[in-house]
Amino acid sequence: MPLDDAPAQRTFKVLNLRGYGYDEVAAHLVFSGERTLAYLETGQTEEVRDGVVVLAEAFDSRIQKRVQTAFGRYSDVDGNGKVILLFTPRLNASGLAIGFFYPGDLFPTTDDLPESNEAEILYLGVPEEGSFNFSADSLSATACHELQHLVNFSHVTLPYAGDPNPPLSPIWLNEGLSHLAEDLCGYNTLGGNLAFVARFLQRPWEISLTSTSIDGTGDSVERRGAAYLFLRYAMEQAGGVQLDAGGGLTGGGLSFTRALMSPDALTLNAIAEKSIGVRDGARLLWRWWWTMVTAGLEHGGMDVASRYPWAVYAPPVYDAQTGDELGVDLFRGEIALADYTFSLNGLRYAEDCSTADVPARAVCVERTNRPVPGTASWTDPDLQVMRVR
Repeated sequence: MPLDDAPAQRTFKVLNLRGYGYDEVAAHLVFSGERTLAYLETGQTEEVRDGVVVLAEAFDSRIQKRVQTAFGRYSDVDGNGKVILLFTPRLNASGLAIGFFYPGDLFPTTDDLPESNEAEILYLGVPEEGSFNFSADSLSATACHELQHLVNFSHVTLPYAGDPNPPLSPIWLNEGLSHLAEDLCGYNTLGGNLAFVARFLQRPWEISLTSTSIDGTGDSVERRGAAYLFLRYAMEQAGGVQLDAGGGLTGGGLSFTRALMSPDALTLNAIAEKSIGVRDGARLLWRWWWTMVTAGLEHGGMDVASRYPWAVYAPPVYDAQTGDELGVDLFRGEIALADYTFSLNGLRYAEDCSTADVPARAVCVERTNRPVPGTASWTDPDLQVMRVR
């Protein structure tokens, strides 16, 4: 569909996040770019409109390029080759989401699926002065986050939608990849991603990466922080990413992120094979845990990384286009975002792992003068500083 054929006004069906069914939302076109159409719900102020246009321009010129470089192209069910951004204050009022992607939009409208818009759409709140969640940076990070979900579904599930049980990316993996996308788009701090990391690092022994946590929950802020850290480490082990002179992504780790957009890459063993070349998810998990511990030992003055060259996160890279950094420093210290402050002070050790109720695939580390148990495989027993269950 040529640029000029995009309708100036359109009515969208938007899921009612606080109830059932959907609302019909009238919106008008405020931006038409190479890869993006942006619609704004009618009745908004000129100031909101101007803010939405700035966000749409950044999404079209930079965010889309980075996400597609890292994860691949999305579907095109409506034949226009673009993503539609629908900005609506209903999300601001919901108190439940800054934005979302609804896979049902990629299927034809039927009696069982009346709410489909039959298009690639990302739903976002509108810029709101004095609100961190609906700041320009947060909305941009959310657009990047949701675009990964669209790309993911386009590759992992949509081609097999006719199967009785089509493949689905596990929640921990899909959300972890979307938080990795926020990092790669240049919003690791500004979008609040590192706040999730800080929550995980405070009580890691309660958080399972791939199964339920101690309280029986699955998806959570802490688990997303863990999933991002794990996938960031796995990507770095596959070659990492850098920024070229034009602000584009480059590096061997991009083959890793693109490889995960496949129904054959949804398990820990498959992720490990694409990261470290060994189909052994337990080994990759262990290396990731040990890397977080090593950061603390190095911070305390012990030279461990030189003995284990794989046990280190790459130094963060400055992104001149956003003023943020790509990557993570586990000991960055205090970070202030609007009226919210948090700290990155490394992995917190448990007082006694032997009494902690640690779920499967969670890390519990304690300082001890006792020998490291033999069950803690792949450790260096001379260090005698950690124990993992």
